[in-house]
Amino acid sequence: MSGRSRKILIGITVVVVVLGVLYGVSLARSKAKLRRAYADLEQDGRPMDAGAVLPPEVPDAQNAAVLYERAVTLMKAEFVDGKDLLAYLAKHAGSFLNDSLEPEERAEFERWVQHDAVREAMSLVTEGNERPGCRFQQPDQITLDENPPMAQDVRSLGIILGVRAYLAAEQGQPREAWKMVVVQLGFAKQLLNDPVMPGAMMELSLIGHACRVVKTLCETAPPDEAEYQRIAPLLRDLDVVEPFVRCVDARRLAVGERVFSLPQDELEEVWRRESWSGGESDPSIFHRLTFRYMMYRPNFIAGHADYLQLMRKTADLLEGPYEPGESAVYQEIRDLAFRYPLTYQLGILGASIKQWHCRMVADVRATRAGLALLRYQQAHGDFPSTLEALKLEGLVDPYDEEPLRYRAEGDGFLVYSVGGDLKDNDGLLERPRRSSDPRAKKKEPEYDRGWRFGQTQADAEDEE
Repeated sequence: MSGRSRKILIGITVVVVVLGVLYGVSLARSKAKLRRAYADLEQDGRPMDAGAVLPPEVPDAQNAAVLYERAVTLMKAEFVDGKDLLAYLAKHAGSFLNDSLEPEERAEFERWVQHDAVREAMSLVTEGNERPGCRFQQPDQITLDENPPMAQDVRSLGIILGVRAYLAAEQGQPREAWKMVVVQLGFAKQLLNDPVMPGAMMELSLIGHACRVVKTLCETAPPDEAEYQRIAPLLRDLDVVEPFVRCVDARRLAVGERVFSLPQDELEEVWRRESWSGGESDPSIFHRLTFRYMMYRPNFIAGHADYLQLMRKTADLLEGPYEPGESAVYQEIRDLAFRYPLTYQLGILGASIKQWHCRMVADVRATRAGLALLRYQQAHGDFPSTLEALKLEGLVDPYDEEPLRYRAEGDGFLVYSVGGDLKDNDGLLERPRRSSDPRAKKKEPEYDRGWRFGQTQADAEDEE
């Protein structure tokens, strides 16, 4: 062997040894990081076994989810304009609620909302609400998506309940409208029993939508005493955080840990199935390279550790007081989420769930207070000077933990929370934009969050 060849061989050997050492050091550091993540979870008292957060199996005869899934199947068996009936109604529900459908479209939409399949599906939901348990059958295929198809379908059912309440009120049937509200609230409450399906974000969205329905119906036909007595306890039961914390822990244990334990070939199949990867048959080059980077062993283990820390901090954040989005804890959560691709896909809800939960709590508490104010006014002929006269517990602003703001306004009232900016903007409530001009979006005013009864937001702004 020549001297030059010997030098090349020595150089290659040195490079291989150095790379091997660097790989070993990187792997050891990642494993130590993962051990610390598990230790931090245990120190915080977070559950370490899925059995601690997942409810036991529920017999079909007692399981509300069986009836909810049957309702979904029933509506998907009918088709409108190339879409199944559930998808069609869900697609147009927002436009209907915002009164932006053309007359012909609205007439068609209303006709399908009254279809026999919808009536039967709503009856199944009503029956399901009376069952003692709710546990959805988990899909055979693992998905990285926080909102899999069944979760979207469940959300659609809840929104359609609200739509039917609106229609009943418009048709001069207030009792039927409030009956639908009771079903909608009971549906949202029942879903909290399953910590995996439909998922925390869907449940928060449904509860917020139900509060919107209540507020709107009160403008034309406030509930009577019997209806109020059915609605008030349901709203109080929805003003909770524990089920959403359980959702975070359950997702970590039932989904996240399962994903990180998959063999590489099975994980690649999961990765390929997600729509953002380019599709199952032909994932994009970028997503193929991303997967290879993700599966580099030190990166994969470090990503697992970051995921555990992210979910731990998300649960802690939910249980604690409100933190503004620019605070250090949110920056830490974002740093953990964006470092590794799989961590991001599994833990993306961590960056927003607390804000969504506070929005929901503010909506629920303002709705509880508003309904009680209406009952007080019906009994005494006027609104009280303070919320203390209602003798309701828990009317605390979830953002600053001060009492909800309130004032009587002529024949109506305003009850509100300061919202995410933590500033009292004197009850300026957010409303849909009237203009699509992008220049109108450059500077948004700061908003409070609550309920103004007896005066539209536009009227309030015109008086300023």
